[in-house]
Amino acid sequence: MQERPQRGGFFTRSRRRRERGQTIALAAAAGVLCIVLSGLVIDYGQASSDRRFLQGIADDSAISAASLVQRGQTESVATSRVNVIVGTNNIASNNVTIQYLDSSQVATAVASDVMYVTVTVTGTVNNRFMSVVGMPTTALSATAQAKLNPPRMPCLLCLLGTSGTGISIQGNSSSLTVNNGAIITNSTSNTAISAGPGTLTSTGSGAAIGYGTGGGASCGNAGQYCNPYPPIAETTPVSDPFAGIAYPPYPGGSLTASSCSSTCTISAGQYSSITVSSGGTLHLNAGIYIIVGGMFNVQGGSSSVDCVSPCTAGVMLFFTCTGYSSSNLTPCPNESSNGAKTSATACGNGNSWQTSGFATQANSTVNFAPASSGTYKGLGIFYDRWNPAPVSIYGGTAPNIGTVYAPDSQLCMQGGSSYQSTLVVSGISLSGGAQISVDLTQSENIYADPTNPVAGAAPNLIV
Repeated sequence: MQERPQRGGFFTRSRRRRERGQTIALAAAAGVLCIVLSGLVIDYGQASSDRRFLQGIADDSAISAASLVQRGQTESVATSRVNVIVGTNNIASNNVTIQYLDSSQVATAVASDVMYVTVTVTGTVNNRFMSVVGMPTTALSATAQAKLNPPRMPCLLCLLGTSGTGISIQGNSSSLTVNNGAIITNSTSNTAISAGPGTLTSTGSGAAIGYGTGGGASCGNAGQYCNPYPPIAETTPVSDPFAGIAYPPYPGGSLTASSCSSTCTISAGQYSSITVSSGGTLHLNAGIYIIVGGMFNVQGGSSSVDCVSPCTAGVMLFFTCTGYSSSNLTPCPNESSNGAKTSATACGNGNSWQTSGFATQANSTVNFAPASSGTYKGLGIFYDRWNPAPVSIYGGTAPNIGTVYAPDSQLCMQGGSSYQSTLVVSGISLSGGAQISVDLTQSENIYADPTNPVAGAAPNLIV
């Protein structure tokens, strides 16, 4: 008698083998799918990262080009600056498109008609996994558009002297950094800019370094001491942005000297000198202090100067020359009908050269607030336009003193500090490891004279 197959025998075993085979196939397919999806995620992440990189370059390029055109430069100069920016980031110039547009967003070759600058940067990213399915690369593109806001202040550090070295950055660790504004000297000397081994840097919105037409710049063999590089020859000199500001009225009263070695409080008026000795603390009542032919000297050793609270009317220091009186409000030398000025007094060493003007020394703090309204809003230090005495910051800090306006004076700096000021002087010299950062606080400065057509804001990104 033939036996029947037992349950769970041959037929059941065959079905189970088939099911196991199907499971293995499904698992293999799922594994492949996971690998593909992981590859897509990796490729997408790389493409997104590279696009953000291109967008940053497009943003910087549009702002830089717009800032140059707004300062009166040609489209050619602005395009050259963009090519430097993209070249520094290893992007070929043929991957960049620049459009200069008028107020109707129509292309124009007339720089004075430009209202918008559009920059598009393109590139490709090599795919690691998508190449398996026939997509070896992904095309990328980033666009930025900057709108000009003319007219505007041409520079944050404006150096009006036309001869000699306008900017000197010496010493291995010396550095001058201006954030969100241009550095421009009117000097036409072949050494108008001398940087190295100290560094000169302009960053952010409106970043640029410029010198007078016919001048030159020394930034190291490879340009490593200037950023951005190369500095640009300005088509026209920077005019004095504060030329329309009137001198303060004669204050009356007698000329006195003030010396503070402990804790002192003085009021506005005219002084032959004001000295804060080591360890002294000088409180200034709000008003205009006129220093005639002498120093406002803040010596080292934890000395300090501030404004008596509340200081809503602010403090301004005005420096003029010997001979100042109610009948002679402009006694500084060589103020003549032919406009001849004496050259700015050169920086020197130690205290011997600090013969007139404003001076701070190591371990001192000057922190008075300028006026918040009125004729002298934001103006903290004001030199007679013919006063050649230096502005001497030999160490110490002066974070909140408003705009420094000394158009015929050399700004001499040592030590390290941060300033929230617009600086308008004849020239600037850093030495002795000075590390200076200038970062404008708009509300604490007279950004531009409202009677001067260069007043206004920096370009801004709108795309």
